[in-house]
Parts: sequence; C-alpha cells; structure tokens
Amino acid sequence: TADRGIIYDRNMNILACSQSVENVYLDPHELKQSKADIPALSQKLGELLVEGYNIGEYIVSDNGDNTYTLSTSNLDYVDSLVIPETFEEMPITRIYSGAFRNQSLTNVTLTLGTKLRYIDDSAFVNCKGLRKVEFESATSLRVIGASAFSGCDNLVQDVIFPASMESVGANAFYKTGILSLNTGGMVSLESHAFSSCTSLVYVIMPEVTTVAESGTNYVFDACSSLVSVDMPKVTKVYGEGMFRNCKSLLELYMAHGDSDVSLGTKTFTSGYSKQVKLFVPEELLSIY
Repeated sequence: TADRGIIYDRNMNILACSQSVENVYLDPHELKQSKADIPALSQKLGELLVEGYNIGEYIVSDNGDNTYTLSTSNLDYVDSLVIPETFEEMPITRIYSGAFRNQSLTNVTLTLGTKLRYIDDSAFVNCKGLRKVEFESATSLRVIGASAFSGCDNLVQDVIFPASMESVGANAFYKTGILSLNTGGMVSLESHAFSSCTSLVYVIMPEVTTVAESGTNYVFDACSSLVSVDMPKVTKVYGEGMFRNCKSLLELYMAHGDSDVSLGTKTFTSGYSKQVKLFVPEELLSIY
C-alpha cells in the first residue's frame, strides 16, 4: 500500500506525489535588530519545511517503518559525498526525488550507503560536477528511478551494479559519460535508460530478462561508441530501436533457449545492421 499522497509504479518509482506548500516571511531588518542567530534559524526552518531532521549535511525524513529517507542536501561546492548509513540507529534506505537536483558539485565522488535501497526519480539530475558513483558499495540497492542521473555528463566511469539490483527507470543515465556497464542482478531496464551515452563501449547484462516493458525502447539509442553487448538471459525486448544509431556496434551475444525470444522492432539503424554479428550457443542456432 502506498503512503498517502504518493503513487508508485510496480518498481517503486514515484509516479506522483502531493506536498504541502508553506510560505515563510522574514524581515531582514527585524532579524538584525533582534540579533537573531540567523544560521541557526535557517537550519531550523529547513527542518520544519521538509518535515525532517537536520543531521548536519543532510535532512532526513521518517518513513514510518523504522527507516529514513534522505530528503535534501545543503551541500554545495564539495569534492566528495558520503550518504550516511543510519540516523538514530535506523537505516537510511531511500534518496528522495530531486534531493541533489542541479546542485553545484565539483569533481565529486559519491559513496552510497550499504543500506540504501532506492534512488528516486531525478535524484541527481544535471549534477554536472558528479564524477564517480561507487555503486558497488551499495550492496542493498534495488531500484534507480527515472532520470536519476540524467544529464550528469561528467560521470565518466565503469559502472558495476551490485547483485541486489532489480531495475533502472527511463532515462536514468541519459547523456552520462559512462564507459562500460555491468547490470549486476538487474532483471529489467526501461526506455532510454542509457541512451546518448556516447563513451559507452561495452555492456554486459548477466541477469536482465526484460527490456522496455513499458513499450517504448531506445535503451541504448545514440551510444555511438558501443561495440559489444552480452545479454545471455534476455527473452523479451519491447518497442523499437534498442540499438538505434549505435554505429560502432559489432557484437551481440545471446544465449536464452526460449523459442519466443525477441529483439523488438527496428532494433538497429538501417545500414548498420549488416555489420552486427550475433553470437549464440551452437545448440540454439535453430531458434535464432
């Protein structure tokens, strides 16, 4: 059952939520006259407005199930971010939608907590200074929401997701600088999830079975440097254009024995499909 005012899809991505709006007016002249502690006042107002707890660098909110969500950050111009593991001995399991949106980060390495399960929609969208995310350390991570890292074009790294991963939302890594991708335990990924990653060369999807179930695909569209994709368990690809505009793609490895295995429609850009070699186990040649 979803929390009141929040609607999730079946992958626990937030589709819609309602939030109260507060208007607070402070008179700078009166503050000055009263000799108020302005930094302390600002911090307290921040806590009240997001209905959370200020834990120094972040504000967290209670999920009501003995876990917490990191709601927002008051960090700018830093070179490292470490998502805390706990607050009051309870795990921080979620980064809220838009928590770091458009923040002014500088060549930042992001370390995720081992108890983190969900990175919500647009959590780090357009964080131009985000350089590296240590996904391997997030051993409980399950879901990365839509557009979570979209526009982080300086995110230049090899990405290895943990075995706990389940799904990646639409446009999650759109226009990032990732170099290679291992999807770990992930079983599904959505439309445009890695499109326009022009530095991406190699992809291995060891556990993925379903691609773009929503019906819109283009998962690797315009990954112009992509050479090789290994997806041994994929059985169903929905929609069209999974590898559209992948002009360097040469190798595609598949190994599932389902006779209904599909790559969707218009999978490759016209004119480049002839250069792609499909590799399958010899005993499955009659299926493919």
